[in-house]
Amino acid sequence: MHAWATFWTWLLVIGLSVFFGLAVVVSIRGFYDVHALFSSVRERKNDGSE
Repeated sequence: MHAWATFWTWLLVIGLSVFFGLAVVVSIRGFYDVHALFSSVRERKNDGSE
């Protein structure tokens, strides 16, 4: 019975680690995408005012 508890504990730890790792990667990529979006909007606004 102890082996099952150890197995599920490790599975939980690995699953949460993968989840948080992906959340960090997606957050960083999303930050750069939003930054690029605002940069392109700013460029369009500057091009239209000249």
